[in-house]
Amino acid sequence: MKRNITVNIFGSLYPIDEDAYAMLNSYIINMRDYFSRQPDGKEIADDIEARVAELMAELRKNGVEAISIQHVQDIIERIGSPEQMGMEISENIESSDECAPDEEKSEEKSHVKRRLFRDPDHRILGGVCAGISCYLGINPMWLRLAAIILLIPTYGIIALLYIICWISIPLAITPAERLQMKGKPVNVSSLCNEFLNSTRDMISCNGSEGLSNGFINAMKSVLKGLLYAVCILLLLASFVAIVVLLIGIVSLLAAPWGDLSNILGVDFPLFQVYDSNPVWLLWVCGVSLLILVGMTLFLAMHFLLHLVGRINALSTPLRISCVAMWVITLIVFSASWTKMISNVSILHTEPYEKRAERVAIRNAKRKAEKKERELSYLRQAGWTIERGENVDSCFTDSGEHFSGDSSVRYLNAYGEGGMDMAYTVTRTLKVAPGRYIIKAAARTNGEGAGIFAVNGSGKKMFTPIPVCGSRGGSIWSDAKIALDADTAKTRPDRSYLKRIVKANEERGYGWSEVLISNITVGSDSILTYGVTNQTPMRMWEGTWLSASGFELIPDSTGK
Repeated sequence: MKRNITVNIFGSLYPIDEDAYAMLNSYIINMRDYFSRQPDGKEIADDIEARVAELMAELRKNGVEAISIQHVQDIIERIGSPEQMGMEISENIESSDECAPDEEKSEEKSHVKRRLFRDPDHRILGGVCAGISCYLGINPMWLRLAAIILLIPTYGIIALLYIICWISIPLAITPAERLQMKGKPVNVSSLCNEFLNSTRDMISCNGSEGLSNGFINAMKSVLKGLLYAVCILLLLASFVAIVVLLIGIVSLLAAPWGDLSNILGVDFPLFQVYDSNPVWLLWVCGVSLLILVGMTLFLAMHFLLHLVGRINALSTPLRISCVAMWVITLIVFSASWTKMISNVSILHTEPYEKRAERVAIRNAKRKAEKKERELSYLRQAGWTIERGENVDSCFTDSGEHFSGDSSVRYLNAYGEGGMDMAYTVTRTLKVAPGRYIIKAAARTNGEGAGIFAVNGSGKKMFTPIPVCGSRGGSIWSDAKIALDADTAKTRPDRSYLKRIVKANEERGYGWSEVLISNITVGSDSILTYGVTNQTPMRMWEGTWLSASGFELIPDSTGK
């Protein structure tokens, strides 16, 4: 944690942290010492200090609340330092002494080669047009007008080229680079003049209120406003795109394409992708695409926010890491996508009849495997399938439990033949002789299903399951009543009741409580109970049923 202080520069107060203040103070002291030995040194130092104040005011205008050490480093790099200028002068003198005699120096002076830089002093956005205009020796206004006129006919290619130039062309920061941009010789005299004149020109330009400067400032404000609006739209689009992409990827990977192939056909495009590729390849392609889109949108949004001055630029290590990760993700996505398309193309060479037969065999195998998993789960829980005629392989299911917990499994049967389904599941226990009550949760969409119990002597008791379908149910309605009555919110099971009420968008899943009382277990200690849709009392009229939460409770009433 750093402490902020306030400094007064040319009558304006600026908050700045301690490290940044130490660097800025050292820079100003060194600069004043450097120019103190030259004519008009005090005025030169005052001009440069005024420029520092102008740049700090610009940072505050862009939303910077406190000047950091990075901001001070950027200011020093932009203005230039006496030490930097002296180093550039000495390097230039040494290079000139080694390379050419005096006659050749004068000849080189008249034929100095320009270098292409972005112009930081006359830029509106990135200084690309200003830098190219300086390199070509033309007015930047004409180049900007040409770029605007060609923007629509080129379908945005001009904007793309501008961004590429912005990234690839360096910014003329030091006095030597500004001289090379203008095609002037880099020597002691020109470096000093550029160092001082550019500072005074920038101060004069910022202080003037002429028509040209006002027009440029207005254009900057308009462009920054547009960029800020684009940032907001891009942020919203990024969130929507990532959510939609995530839902699409999960849906593609989780959809039961094996079952849907019978409905959509084996030529359905998404089924072909699923059928011709392993699941791990689909996951790699989907996750890499999600990361690639997310990182692209993040970098683009960060870049635009940086342009409008809302946030600082990414540090160099972080920028390199993001770009490296983006490139790696792009390679992984490209490779996995290419492999997926190649597998789909191979699939197309297979005759339709053969492919349909292969899909049917595979679906039957998967269905048998699923049925075996369900039977294994039932056996582990102590259940036995007494009858399972015209029943879909899903003997158990999850996702619509009355508690609202989608992970809880429950007994479930769906009739492949509709009302022709015959379903009976039992569990046999050894219990102490006495009287018992069986409590369970169940639901169905037709009459004829119920919970039953059979003691050792063969006496059978049966309670029908209320027909509520997949909505409502007594468990849901009772929980809703209990929750509404708990106005003080003191019930210990309140959170459990809330989950029940909120199930299925607060409509319930149709579960009701079913009781069988007065169950007598004799000395044989055998009790069998379960769920069925086969009873002589009522013909089965539904297509599915579910049951869960079986409890065997001793009947203490003795009745």
